[in-house]
Amino acid sequence: MSLESSLWLKEGSFNPANIKEVEEFFKAQKEKRVYFLSSVTGIEEKERQAIQTHVDKRKNDGFKVYDPYRHTAQDDVKMVRIFEAHRLAIGSAGTVDAVFNPTSKGSIADTGMAFMKETPINLVNGSYFINHPLGNVAGLVMVKYGTHNLNVPKIVDSVSETTYKLLLETREQLREAAHVEFTWDERNPSLIFTFGMIFASGKPFFLKNRGQYEYSHEKSFLNLLLSVHDQYNAHR
Repeated sequence: MSLESSLWLKEGSFNPANIKEVEEFFKAQKEKRVYFLSSVTGIEEKERQAIQTHVDKRKNDGFKVYDPYRHTAQDDVKMVRIFEAHRLAIGSAGTVDAVFNPTSKGSIADTGMAFMKETPINLVNGSYFINHPLGNVAGLVMVKYGTHNLNVPKIVDSVSETTYKLLLETREQLREAAHVEFTWDERNPSLIFTFGMIFASGKPFFLKNRGQYEYSHEKSFLNLLLSVHDQYNAHR
């Protein structure tokens, strides 16, 4: 990858304080690149320390780790630059290491991007699903698509198996689509996963119920949806 010509150099996407680590990640061989998927905002110090311990171990093993907490500039209210950075890093990674949190919108969307890009997922906290339900399709993908030591038949029932097959079909449909039409419903977190897939595909995007929503002054997932729609449809 040519660093001078790559999209990752887009101004504002990466944390300038740690830009050398970002450069090292993209310069490394693909099999040595690890994207770390975890909650970024609202994370407790104990959880952050556990994540850092895992990241440090991967580094000590010779891997270059992209950690959104350290490497992505988080000050984009519309979140487009954040997602552009993550799309490129996930697509460039040899592996996604995931400490999955089913309540984290960013983690759900990142899972959708990894699934769309077919980047292998290593589920670090697989034991979570022993005592908790899958929660949404991102949890299902973590268990079905990810690498872990879980007994999948005990966790994934026949209904979930059918849902997973539909996700595989959706991935193929996105690859063939000329553009994507999407209806947002904030009550359905699985749509965040679907949008992650759509964003990773890079296909022109049309939000069918755009007229129902307005931008927020605070950073939000809705701002991202509106921004992507408006960018693709500015000249329609």
